Amino acid sequence: MILSTNRNNALLLTAMIACFAMIFIDESGIAVALPLIQQQLALTNNTAHWVINAYLLSLSVLLLLGGKLSDSYGQRTIFIVGVCIFVIASFICGCAPNAWILISGCLLQGLGASFATPCITILISRGFPENQFGKAFGLVLGFSNFFYAIGPFIGGAITEFLSWRWFFWINIPIGLVCVILTFLSVAKDTLTEQRHFSDFIGLFTFIIALTALIFAIMQGASWGWHNSWIMSLFVIAIVGLSVSVKIELQSKTPLLNMRLFENKIFSASNIVLFCASLCLTSMVFWALWLQASMGFSPATVGLALLPATIAFIFIPSISGAWQDKAGARGPMLCGALLVFIGILWITCVLSFEKYDGLLPGLLMFGLGIPLVIPSSITSIMTSVTREHSGTASGIFNTVRQAALTAGVAILSAILSSYNTTHLSEVLATSSNYHTVTVNQVNWLLVGKNTLSQLNPSQVNFLKQTGATIYTHALIQGMIVMTLIAAIASLVVLLYIKKR
Repeated sequence: MILSTNRNNALLLTAMIACFAMIFIDESGIAVALPLIQQQLALTNNTAHWVINAYLLSLSVLLLLGGKLSDSYGQRTIFIVGVCIFVIASFICGCAPNAWILISGCLLQGLGASFATPCITILISRGFPENQFGKAFGLVLGFSNFFYAIGPFIGGAITEFLSWRWFFWINIPIGLVCVILTFLSVAKDTLTEQRHFSDFIGLFTFIIALTALIFAIMQGASWGWHNSWIMSLFVIAIVGLSVSVKIELQSKTPLLNMRLFENKIFSASNIVLFCASLCLTSMVFWALWLQASMGFSPATVGLALLPATIAFIFIPSISGAWQDKAGARGPMLCGALLVFIGILWITCVLSFEKYDGLLPGLLMFGLGIPLVIPSSITSIMTSVTREHSGTASGIFNTVRQAALTAGVAILSAILSSYNTTHLSEVLATSSNYHTVTVNQVNWLLVGKNTLSQLNPSQVNFLKQTGATIYTHALIQGMIVMTLIAAIASLVVLLYIKKR
């Protein structure tokens, strides 16, 4: 059916699509730009991974705050503030002279996205009559899938033919257009009273706990897993999450209604969503591997990953029709199994270092993710009553973002630990390389040679050795992702009903 719109509605849709363009291209495309960023700013592997996870962590822990602030101060106001923060942060990232300013800018980007994202659904519902909301929101979501799918290609093309800095700067004109169109198309917020949320302690403990957990996982490989700071962070995370759950259970107005998890379908669907979102972060490390071990250029990486992303554009509509006819179990199970088989295939063929061998796995993964994630969200939303739909939406968004953050942290920890251990062994066993550091070998893989004391054959040996070890490190990470995909499939089989 054709969506009929007036001028204001057309401007509103354009503004929301522009917002999703910034957020989703940044989210899926940054991995392709990262090796060149690592080369030019001389980042360690761990620091380079923080460029990605700083954004995801900030977004995941502050998403609930953004939703609550929009209720208190109005969706139009908070949306515009969020987009402005994102634009300013993108400018900072593009100008960053070192790692710390870049990571700070990414944290600020996550803050802006956490303010803007929760407002989009409500702004669309305010602008369209009830009988057109579904079509309007579906159109915006379709574009979001499109931008996520082409994000690696856009990121690669901009990085290779312009500069990685333009990958961030391109958000500035898009964000400004978004703000102007929002001013023109959305009426001022009319709050009868300013609503303040009382569950500040619950939110604060959740932010502290999740931040401590991700930081400990990310830094464990660098600082040592028995380091007192790492151990303390894990303790803070466990205690903080326990306190947060207790507060939410006792609160009259909880941020997250934990009692919803007493519903087995609700709990199982969130577990499946968490596992699938964890597996989705594998794409980040495939992009890094294609450049580090295979020597692909950024633009070529963007093209190489299209088999794993292009189906994101059209599969969700097929999944939705399947769910309407037979329930969520079928697409959830099919999607989870495809993700499992796809990652298993990739795990088995990585050591051959041939892109052609990866293609079947990339295609299965690309078909599975847009089946399992939308269907698990549908299962979550249909397992609760209408009065709890807002809370359920907040929970699944938090679960999904937390899983993306945790996925990058887990894979980063596995790769960094394996890479550091095995490269150190190689360097320690030869007198020719006793002055070479692990970071210098890693920099060779992204095109930065700081080993002027070595001859070309020695440099080439270290580069080939580093590429081989990086491949084996990625295989270890993919084994973990395969197990996580298997858990998702098992949960669907055991707990999701046919209807």
